[in-house]
Amino acid sequence: MKSHDQTISRSLYHKIASQSIVSKVLEETALSKGEVVATWTINELGILKGSIYGYVGNIGIKSFIHSSYRPWINLSYDIDLAVSSISNFEGFRIKKERLIEKEKRIRGIVSNNYEIVHSPFEAYILLIYPIKISSHIELEKLDIFDIETGIGPISLYEEDFMKRATIGYIHSLPLETQLATHISPLTYNGERIKRAFFASVSNDNIDLNYLQQKLEESADRIRSVGLSLNKYKKGFEEVAKGCEVVEAKFRKRVLEDHTHNIENWKEIVRLLFRLSEAIRVA
Repeated sequence: MKSHDQTISRSLYHKIASQSIVSKVLEETALSKGEVVATWTINELGILKGSIYGYVGNIGIKSFIHSSYRPWINLSYDIDLAVSSISNFEGFRIKKERLIEKEKRIRGIVSNNYEIVHSPFEAYILLIYPIKISSHIELEKLDIFDIETGIGPISLYEEDFMKRATIGYIHSLPLETQLATHISPLTYNGERIKRAFFASVSNDNIDLNYLQQKLEESADRIRSVGLSLNKYKKGFEEVAKGCEVVEAKFRKRVLEDHTHNIENWKEIVRLLFRLSEAIRVA
């Protein structure tokens, strides 16, 4: 993983890295020190100063993974992407405005193009604070969050979200929330599916009923704004197939203490297939 000293000051890097909580995070999650430091640094930006929220997103998915699975996932990809897209903090506001303008076009349903390219950090900074697009429009949450992170739009006032997204100690959102999103092969590529697999076998508390409810709500959201369900339907099927491939490739890597959770993964795959079959495309 590349050094983040190019992006933040060396003194700040060492100040953050020396905090005792960093050792705790490193011990209990699959996050690297660079990821923890980069997360802290972004949170020190003025717009987030004093906020009770911290970054989750793709980092959150990784923090749910048992450290024994580190060799089998690409730990640095998402954070490197985020840092490289925010080469200096002065450029951050420009990127934010670019995202807002694109979100305005989507909200106006100018077209059915629902693909947005941005970093996890860029999306999350929009999710945290209500963004005033004009004098009379204010958004409390932005659907673009789910395109990049695979988590989906989450109300700022949901107790579970606020509880799990605290600055300093980085928690992950539950896997059922991660998957309750606008599913597409573009969002859930092989690396993300692999990460989700190791996250699921690390987790003894997956609520499959909640997952099904959220996935159905996600489909209803897309339908309600007039977007095509065709890609969504195919997305469920493609992601489910990708899940099967990942399981076949990595199930031998699962720790003995976690093998009972493979059935949860299988049930998630079955659910994705069932929802794909259930979606009717005109």
